Amino acid sequence: MFLKNIGVLGFDPLEKVILAALVTEEPILIIGRPGTDKANLLVYISQALGLSFKKVNAAMTSKLEITGMPVVKDNDDKITFISAPYSVWKKQALVFDLLNEAKPICMSVISSILFEKQINGYPMETLQYRWATMENTDLFNSDMTAFKRRNIYLEEELVENFAFIIEAPT
Repeated sequence: MFLKNIGVLGFDPLEKVILAALVTEEPILIIGRPGTDKANLLVYISQALGLSFKKVNAAMTSKLEITGMPVVKDNDDKITFISAPYSVWKKQALVFDLLNEAKPICMSVISSILFEKQINGYPMETLQYRWATMENTDLFNSDMTAFKRRNIYLEEELVENFAFIIEAPT
C-alpha cells in the first residue's frame, strides 16, 4: 500500500521486499527490462520520504564525478574532496542505474559505496539507502544485435553482496 500511496504502480508484488530493504538499509539490486522504472523507484521513494538523493548513471559517469576531486592540504595527512556537481558525499539515498555497464575504474568506488558506505576509506555518514539496477540481458532479442553493448554481466562476488535481488515487474 505504501508504494501505491506515493504514486508507484506495478511494484505491488515486491512491496514487502522493498520495505524490508528500506527498514534494514541494506543494498538492493533490481533487474529488469528497459523501461520498467527500476531506477526511478528509489527516486520516488526518496522524494516521498524527504531524503536527499542522487541517481547515478553508472554506465556514463566517471570516478571524479562520483567522488569529487581529491585534495591533500599542506601539512595534513588527510585527503579531502572538492565536490563535483555529481558527487555523492552528502546524499541519504543513491541509486546506481545500469550497474552492469559501469566502467571498471568506477566499479571499485561504486562497490565501496554500495557495500561499505565509504569512499577510499572515508565514511559516508549521511548515506542510508544504496540501490542499483541492471538490465536483464536474457530478455533481449535472440541474436543480441540491437542490444549487444548491454550484454554485460556482473561478477558473482559483487552480486552476492546485495542483501536483496529482485526482478522488476514487466
